[in-house]
Amino acid sequence: MEAQDRINEQLESGIRDDEPFETVDRTDEQTESDDLGETQGDLQDQADGQAETDDREEERLESENRVSEQLDLLIGEIDRAIGIVQQLRQEIAELEQRNQELQERLENQDQVISGLRADRERLRSIYDNNASLIENKEEIQRKIETMISRLDSVNTA
Repeated sequence: MEAQDRINEQLESGIRDDEPFETVDRTDEQTESDDLGETQGDLQDQADGQAETDDREEERLESENRVSEQLDLLIGEIDRAIGIVQQLRQEIAELEQRNQELQERLENQDQVISGLRADRERLRSIYDNNASLIENKEEIQRKIETMISRLDSVNTA
């Protein structure tokens, strides 16, 4: 069989007619036993190759499963991180709003405090004026009594 294949190869490769064919001096029994040996070897090689292919396919599938599981875990973690980021953004927005409200309240309270300080200063000034009047009250009363007694003496005279 192998000899026939060689002859066919020579024919197909375009050997010129003037070149001789390669011939093999073998008996039919040798050819058949060689063919059987080759066939058994080929079958064994095919079986080994198939087992190797099956092993590679199994390893590939296991690898794909591991990658798929890891990707699922990664996607889960990414989703969780996205949720946390959204929650934090919401909290930041709420805190910014609360901060703005507190800033406005602080400004209002500062205005109230400024008004109260102005009122305190005004009341202190009034108090100081009234205190000096109270201190001078006796003297003022004495002067008023003196003026009334002069008027009385002028009227009686």
